[in-house]
Amino acid sequence: MTQTPKTIRLPSEAVEEIEAILKRRNQAEVKVESGKAVVVEIHRKLKYDGQARA
Repeated sequence: MTQTPKTIRLPSEAVEEIEAILKRRNQAEVKVESGKAVVVEIHRKLKYDGQARA
């Protein structure tokens, strides 16, 4: 079963917030909850990557 991608329109405030999140080098996720578009900021901090340092 394949899902059809849905298109949503974001207000300019949401786009500006997404741009601000990306400038902080975080990830932004846009999803729909209760019929409204929600922007989520995802903070990722690498603690250990398993590679040897020279």
